[in-house]
Amino acid sequence: MPPWLLLLYFLMFGSSKGLLFNVSRGVQNWNWQDLFSNLDPSAKCPNKLSSPDAGSAWCKERKGECSNQGCCLCKCEYPSATFQMNSTTCVGNSVVRLSAGCTTRFQSEDATHPLSTLDFSLPGSKGIPYLSNKAYQCEVKSVEYLLNATWKQLPKKEKDVFSINGISGWVRNELRWKGTMAAKYFGYIMRVNLECKNRRDVKRYCVVFKAKGTLSCKCFSYTSFQM
Repeated sequence: MPPWLLLLYFLMFGSSKGLLFNVSRGVQNWNWQDLFSNLDPSAKCPNKLSSPDAGSAWCKERKGECSNQGCCLCKCEYPSATFQMNSTTCVGNSVVRLSAGCTTRFQSEDATHPLSTLDFSLPGSKGIPYLSNKAYQCEVKSVEYLLNATWKQLPKKEKDVFSINGISGWVRNELRWKGTMAAKYFGYIMRVNLECKNRRDVKRYCVVFKAKGTLSCKCFSYTSFQM
């Protein structure tokens, strides 16, 4: 089959199947660093001495690097620490927050800091400074996860895992979770939407983060195709 015809066939029908690979968030020592499968068949873990860079180009095309285990796994580095499914690349930390529409951040984070990776298999909490003053009552209105390029709302049972609580004597609130979230949501980028109100006014905020875990993604990448 001529190469141009093979490419045309791939462009017409290949995307319906996609390419299956895994994305892991927060499972390594650096909890902000995402790992994703390298689909270049030459990539190995660990890499052989005769070809130490085999597969590295595939990682770099997606703005990543070979992991400490070898090039069969790519890692997202600090400036672009999150792997985004719809673009199949590591994306900038500030870009993720901007695309989510969230300017509120967790304690000790700035706009360029990697998204926090939270473990929902256990109860926990994380501070959110300067959310609102004591005259406002705050609550979690909804929780969403990013599926490809679309925000999907978690069912009420999963949303009720979260609560927002003011800390007495502190200029911050805490986002708390019970540790009972269904495991099928682990590994997603998530967004919690908050509402704070008093008798006269309503203020809305959101904060974006990653759920610790590994998920499988059926994604399509033109650059992985070899004629």
